[in-house]
Amino acid sequence: MYVAGFFYYGFGAIFNPIISEFGWSRAATSLAFSLERLEGGISAPIVGLLFDRIGPRRLVIFGSIIAAAGFFLLSRTESLAVFYLSFVIISTGVGAASIGVGMATVANWFTRLRSRAMGVFLAGISAGGLLVTVLVIVINLVGWRDAVLAIGIGFLAVCLPLSLVMHHKPEDIGLRPDGDPVERPAPAADGSVVPLKPEPYFTLHQALRTRAFWMICLVNNAVHLSASAVVVHFIPNLVEVGISRETAALGFAALSMMALVGRVGLGWIGDSMDKRYVTALTLLLLTVGALILPFVHDLALLAVFIVVFAPGYGGAPPVRASLVADYFGRRSFGSIHGMMLGVITIGSIIGPTLAGWIFDVTGGYQTAYFIVAGTTALAIPVALLIKPPAPPAGAYAGAADRR
Repeated sequence: MYVAGFFYYGFGAIFNPIISEFGWSRAATSLAFSLERLEGGISAPIVGLLFDRIGPRRLVIFGSIIAAAGFFLLSRTESLAVFYLSFVIISTGVGAASIGVGMATVANWFTRLRSRAMGVFLAGISAGGLLVTVLVIVINLVGWRDAVLAIGIGFLAVCLPLSLVMHHKPEDIGLRPDGDPVERPAPAADGSVVPLKPEPYFTLHQALRTRAFWMICLVNNAVHLSASAVVVHFIPNLVEVGISRETAALGFAALSMMALVGRVGLGWIGDSMDKRYVTALTLLLLTVGALILPFVHDLALLAVFIVVFAPGYGGAPPVRASLVADYFGRRSFGSIHGMMLGVITIGSIIGPTLAGWIFDVTGGYQTAYFIVAGTTALAIPVALLIKPPAPPAGAYAGAADRR
């Protein structure tokens, strides 16, 4: 929640103050977010590999310290180069301390209830949008530099203590996924023991050779392109059409809360319904929302946009991560999902930079939103065509290993 509110979502709050101080173009300023996504995409596979080997605790400690250093540098920015560098440093720390590591931990701790557990975990990310309003108020009171400095200090105060309660897998401390009993299953009436459903076991190399991996990447690149373009430029876009920055921040908080509904609701549905259909639903909501946004000039239509777009935006990540764990298993989830995060960073890089460039050229965001709507619409049939990969030899962890 802290990381999301003051970094992923908070960039929109410092966007206009930075442009006002330095006079940089929107495309140039948006590039910082794209560079952060690029660095995050490069480091995600590395973080995933490290997660599988050393677990989450040491990664979070390292990442928190690095992210704090990046925020300290950002608060002292005087040039575009230092501005970009600070975002790269922050991204390095955040990548090791937050969402990817948290999702891998959740995937290890849940199997039957994985999708809903992932949704609840990511709901905290959506709730972080509420902190954007706080950030706007703090910026108005003390300026963006002191606000950013305080965020860096908060990283050390919040994330370091929380790292101490994280464990890699439930088996490490004598537990089992989903809180199931540690004892062996009770025998059936005839005395036989019903085996537990085996988990797939793909290595990273094996996963990369499947069509399912690359189709999931393609679909989620479309999701990330749409989401990043809208989220980064949400507040600047509303200010551009005459809505105050404070009201726009409240709108962003509402967007985050509706995304929370999508994370929990669609995550819950994902445990009882084919996740491909749920993925297609998220893409449909993103498409319709992006088509509405160019016409938002008042609070009524803004509310309609939020109700449509936010559940799709919020529901996509938990369903994706759960689908990856279902198809490829827990043992190498960190490596496989980390590699996937690296690949789908392409959409996150293109989205905000494209939207900023289109604004600089046309004076508005409308064309950008029509483009991202078309992209997500084209991804819908791709999502429906994803099939579980055929397991290679030895690609299942036997039930006996899991009792």
